[in-house]
Amino acid sequence: MLLLITSDAPLGPEWKDHPLKGASPRMRGTVTMKAAFVIMSTAATSPANPPQRESAELYYDDPFSWSVEQSDALRRRDFDAVDWNNVIEEIKDVGERHHDSWVSQCSRAIRHLLKIEHHREASLSTLEGWEDEVQDARDEMLTIVEKHPGLEHRLSSMFAAVWNPARRKACRELAGYDVENKIVPDKRLAAKRRDVSLPRSCPYLFNDVTGIVFTRGSKDPSVDPSALPPQVSKVLDLRRSRSPE
Repeated sequence: MLLLITSDAPLGPEWKDHPLKGASPRMRGTVTMKAAFVIMSTAATSPANPPQRESAELYYDDPFSWSVEQSDALRRRDFDAVDWNNVIEEIKDVGERHHDSWVSQCSRAIRHLLKIEHHREASLSTLEGWEDEVQDARDEMLTIVEKHPGLEHRLSSMFAAVWNPARRKACRELAGYDVENKIVPDKRLAAKRRDVSLPRSCPYLFNDVTGIVFTRGSKDPSVDPSALPPQVSKVLDLRRSRSPE
């Protein structure tokens, strides 16, 4: 609320030190003057604060109702009713969710490639099941990139960041198989054994993991289902050649 104050009376002592009085030292408290002060009172901001606090609380208590309320406020251009801090975070989270989804699927592909290559005791059907997991992960990665092409320029850095967590999870899973198959009796010992046997840096190329192909002249990427790391293809081919038809 804007409060307009006009006065023809001498400035009283209560205005002596007011920052908006606008009078010179000679005129202070003695000279009759026409003074107009436009003051932003505390009441001007207080009505907007409770809705902001209520919206922020609703964000945590009832996210669905919060999203409806905020979309309505934005549609009406009622910017005073917008919970800006949380709206900004939600917009940021939209991009991060697609980023995280792609990373998760890439990690899934790498884990299963590592298991195919390094779990020599697995049956052919198990190996082929893991190969299917790789292909499913590739389809998901392609779908994410097709729907959100802005991710394309970040794929290289995203791929580089996947290796270490994917390797750690593959170590745990392979150690579990070792204990299950009684190759190593203790899971901690099995995990150490696998940590030593798995490569420290990623031995796979981007295209061999994702299968994603960017064709010149085409705006849409595609997946090459036959693209596999050579060492993984070698394991699968060898096991298939030894398997009875």
